[in-house]
Amino acid sequence: MPASVRIPVVDGQEYLRELKEGWDGDDPEEYAFGMLVMLLVEALSTVHDGENNLVTEVELRRGLEGRLGLHETRLESGAPFLPPGGPYGWSAER
Repeated sequence: MPASVRIPVVDGQEYLRELKEGWDGDDPEEYAFGMLVMLLVEALSTVHDGENNLVTEVELRRGLEGRLGLHETRLESGAPFLPPGGPYGWSAER
């Protein structure tokens, strides 16, 4: 089953705004969106357990300190290897 990505609109806008505020270079909007994409790609493609990416969900939510951040839900270590070409991908809800 493909991993899901959950980013509520209001929280997503706030997260992008926070990323822009931390950037003092050119084009803060492009930086913020690029950073979000990079973090999602990293979460969805990093190999865990030697062969697999075990992430089943990436969700933008508030942590213990109230700050927004991406949080991963993963399968347990030792999950069976999923060969390339299977039902891979990710979906995003609007």
